[in-house]
Amino acid sequence: ASLRHDEHSTYLSSGNLRFGKRGHLDLSSGEWQKDQGSWKMTATGDTIEIDELVSPKWRDSLEGLVEFSANGRSKPSEGSVWYGDVEISKGAIRKLPLLDTLAAYTRKPEFQAPALEEATFRYRTQDGITQLSEINLYSRNLARIEGNLRISDDEISGTLMVGIPAGTLAFIPGAETKVFRADNNRGKYGWLWAPVHIKGRDGEW
Repeated sequence: ASLRHDEHSTYLSSGNLRFGKRGHLDLSSGEWQKDQGSWKMTATGDTIEIDELVSPKWRDSLEGLVEFSANGRSKPSEGSVWYGDVEISKGAIRKLPLLDTLAAYTRKPEFQAPALEEATFRYRTQDGITQLSEINLYSRNLARIEGNLRISDDEISGTLMVGIPAGTLAFIPGAETKVFRADNNRGKYGWLWAPVHIKGRDGEW
């Protein structure tokens, strides 16, 4: 790391750290103002295994490698704020009751452990509240999920648009005309979409 310090301030111009089994953190800049009680920092991370970041109850359900950007600042007038982008590669979701229900409902066992070809979102954390925006999760030929979520303590709320290829639920009368519709979410990708309103605690998923 490269540090510079004077009577009132400390500056970080670079720093590289190992994280977990094979991840890397690059602390590209940082500044601490002693007299003002403020700081700001910019960092990126890559090749971090997702089970090293999530709470223990999610470790058996999520897999993948995380790449992220993080921008943080703190001032006495606003507290601490962190925001940035996240991308997950080689991702998969498994061992969730919701997935078992989807697999049974759609008659597609692939829903029990879908691989994620795309997994990205933006985040902002302040005062114990995390906002996830521009969520984009895609499993080839199965589903796509887009939307925004709000997480406060263990409570999750928000609205997600769930898209499926036409024909996925054709065996259920009305499923592809009344629930999943081509005119929802602007009919993106030529898929059928349905809004899903999320509210509850993460342990209820």
